Amino acid sequence: MGILATIRDRLLRKAVKETPASAFRVRVDDLQISVEHPGALAQAVLLSELSGVAIETNETGPIGIDCWWLLFGRDDKLVVAFPQGADGDKAAVDRLVMLPGFDFEAMIAAMGSVKSDVFPVWRPGELSPPGLVIP
Repeated sequence: MGILATIRDRLLRKAVKETPASAFRVRVDDLQISVEHPGALAQAVLLSELSGVAIETNETGPIGIDCWWLLFGRDDKLVVAFPQGADGDKAAVDRLVMLPGFDFEAMIAAMGSVKSDVFPVWRPGELSPPGLVIP
């Protein structure tokens, strides 16, 4: 490997490691979604207490974190927030889109947004087939 290729590889590895979103660690299990971030308190929500999911966008991309997943718990209080691109976000999003009545059209609109906005994508009981509940 040549010297230029070595330098390029090191710069690319450093850039990937130091993205602002990658400092967030999202974990999913059968009962909850949790988020850890250096310098902040850990956040978690039990799936059985989830009362809403929204996607917040802003105008800071592509340099800043411009897309956030917001999870609401009891009393509709924001309890978990994580950015798109966080470590483990794919597993969390894969679980969230399985919620009965998840609004894929709102999610698509959010992912295409380049302005500051909030897109509600799930509330319990909305558009849900009868008899389905969150496990």
